This record gives sequence, structure tokens and C-alpha cells, in this order.
Amino acid sequence: MSPVVTDLAGIPGVPESVLTPQDAAALPATAPPPWTLKLDAILWMHAASEEALEHVPAALRSTRRLPFTVGGFVRYHDTPVGPYNEVWGSPVTLLPKGVPMGTVPFMVVDSLASVRGGRENWSLPKTMGTFAWEGDGPAHAHGDSPAGAWSVDAVARTAGPPIPALGLLYNRQAMPDGRVLRVGARARGMARMATVDVQTTGPSLPGWLLPGRHVGLVLRGATMRFGPPKVLR
Repeated sequence: MSPVVTDLAGIPGVPESVLTPQDAAALPATAPPPWTLKLDAILWMHAASEEALEHVPAALRSTRRLPFTVGGFVRYHDTPVGPYNEVWGSPVTLLPKGVPMGTVPFMVVDSLASVRGGRENWSLPKTMGTFAWEGDGPAHAHGDSPAGAWSVDAVARTAGPPIPALGLLYNRQAMPDGRVLRVGARARGMARMATVDVQTTGPSLPGWLLPGRHVGLVLRGATMRFGPPKVLR
């Protein structure tokens, strides 16, 4: 399968997601979609800040939207490119044709093969960071982007029993040439409601991926399947 994106360094994203020349030169071969993934996750949501829209790629700013920001840590235990950690954020919730969708300008992993796969297959602006998390307990990630150092910390406190969770998830991602991809995933697993204490630092993150105590979910033993994207325009 031919790569969907060939300009891997040109994908729109926040300053913390810039792909460094060193990492770009070291990217190994990766796996084409679909990807089936086994994971644990901490997810949270809060009202979008006034500057959140500034971090949505220009090709998507005219899309109808809801003022909600979503973030998360994910520990992928099994993937086509091996296990890895991830932290990500979506500044607003898009609402094209009444269907809620995210758009992700911030995504960091600790696997170069995942960096290439995310960028090449789905126009996700993945870059490299350092993690202290194994899928349970407090989660920490940090990095040193060309724009400056950044960090994200999350501590989840669960409440109530685990319940089955099943859903279809959609994103819209801007490509370097201005076109837009629709990315779809199917997920199932066990979820518990949680409050999540979040701390962020960096050139852009504190202004839209807000520090504080937020409502969230903790997923355990989940499975997700990311299919091939669709080019919309």
C-alpha cells in the first residue's frame, strides 16, 4: 500500500509536535493500515479554552464544533510495530454533519516506527518523547521540542465498577497539502469513570490542554482497530 502522506515533516501540529531533523532521518519502516492495538488508557475532557481554536489546523477551523478539549495517555501493549506509550490532545471537538470527531495536533510516542506509521498512514503529527508509565498508576511524559521543553502528567482516581465500553471513534486530520483525512477506529474494553489531575508545561500546552482536575475515564484491556483513512477534500 502506498503511503497516504509523503511529506512527513509538513503535517500541521502544535510546537511540541514538531518532527526534529534527527528523528526524521532515523525513521524506520512501518506497517500500513489497518492496525489492531491492545491498550490501557487514561482519558480526560474539559471545556475548551479561548485559545484552543488557534491550535486547530487551518483546514479544519471552519468546521462546526463543540467547545470540549480531550486528552489522554495510552499504553499500547501489542501493535504492528511493537509496544509503546503515547500522549495526545484534541483542542476542540469537531461536529461535521452532527457527528462528534476529534482532531489531534499534539501526539507524542516513544517509538520511531509509531512516529512514521502515524504520520505516513493517518497524518497524525507524532513525535518522540520520554515516558514514565506502564499503563497503571501516575503517567508522565516529557520532551524537548525545537520550540522548547514540555511535559504532561496525569493521575487518575477511579470511581464505580468497570463497565463494558464499545464505540466508533472518528478524527479529521489535516494533510500538508491542505486536504483532509477522515480517520476511523473501533474500540471495545472495560471502562471506569474517573477524575484526572493533569499538569502541563510547554510552549502551547498550558494554554489549551489545561492543568487541573477533569472528568475522565480509565480503560483496561481494550482493543482498538484503526482502518485506512479516507481523503475528504
